[in-house]
Amino acid sequence: MAISKLLIICLYQVTKNRYLSKQHSVLPMKQLILYILLSFCSIVNICLNAKIGYSVTMPESDKYIGYLTIIITVFINLHIMWLLEYIIENQKLKSKIARSEQQANLQLKYYKQLDANYQKSLQMIHDIDKHVNTIEQLYKSNEFEKADNYIKGMDRLISDFVLFPYSNNTVLNLILNEKKIFAEQHGILYKCTVEQTDFRFMDDIDITTIFSNLLENALSASALCKTNKEVSVIVSSHNNFVIINVKNSCNSYTKCGTFSSKDYGTGLYNVENSVKKYEGFLKISYSQTEFNCNVVLSNTH
Repeated sequence: MAISKLLIICLYQVTKNRYLSKQHSVLPMKQLILYILLSFCSIVNICLNAKIGYSVTMPESDKYIGYLTIIITVFINLHIMWLLEYIIENQKLKSKIARSEQQANLQLKYYKQLDANYQKSLQMIHDIDKHVNTIEQLYKSNEFEKADNYIKGMDRLISDFVLFPYSNNTVLNLILNEKKIFAEQHGILYKCTVEQTDFRFMDDIDITTIFSNLLENALSASALCKTNKEVSVIVSSHNNFVIINVKNSCNSYTKCGTFSSKDYGTGLYNVENSVKKYEGFLKISYSQTEFNCNVVLSNTH
C-alpha cells in the first residue's frame, strides 16, 4: 500500500511539473532527472525494507525498524518534493519579474522620448515668432534662396519630433516612428504599412511589448547584414482578427525552419505572453536570408 501511494505521488509530481516546463520553461532537465532518480531509489529502498520486514527469521524489533524506515522515507520524499515545488515557484516568480522589468523599461523609454519631443515642440513654439520674422526679412531683402533654405531647415527641425501618422494609435505611432529613425541611422530600408485597424481592444503595454520587441529584433538582425538591409512591417485586419507581420533580412541561418517557444529569449517570451492574452498565436519562420514573424490576435477579447 505504501509503495503504491508513493508511486502515485511521484508520478503526479513528475507529470505536473513536466507540464509546467512546457508552459513556463522553468523546470530544468536536471530537476526532472532528479525527480525520476528520487522516485526510483525510494521505491527500491521501500521494496528492500518491505522484503526484510516480511522475513520470517528477522526479530520483531528489526521489522518495526524496517516499517519505520519506510514511513520516514515517504515523508522525506514528500518534503523533498515540496522543496522542489518551492524552487519551481521561485523560478516562475523570477521569470515574471524579469518580464515585468523589461516591459517597464520599454514603457519608460517611450515616455522619455515623448517628453523629449514635447520639450522640442515647446522650444519651437517659443521661437516661432523669431523664425517667421527672419523669413519675412529675408523675402523683403529679396534673398529668396536664403529664405527657401531657412524654411527647409525649419521643416527638417519640425520633422524630428512630428510623428508620421502610421495608425490611429498614439503609442503604436511612437514605436513605429522611433524604429524608423533607427533604420535610417543604420541604412536599413524600412517599409511600414498599417491598414485601418482599431487597437482599442489592446492595452498600451501589450502594444509596446509586441511591436517593440519584434521590431528591435528585426532591426538588430538586419543591421548586421552587409547588403540588402530591409525590415518590413504590415498590420492588417480580417473579420475579428488583427494580423501583424514583421520580416527582416538576415544572414545568420544556414537552413530554413521554424522557431519553437523553447528557443525564445525574454523579448519573444514576453511577446508570446501578450499575444495569448488576446487568444492569438505567434509563429516564427526563417530562411537563409529572411526572418519572418507572424502574430494573429482576436479583437473580440
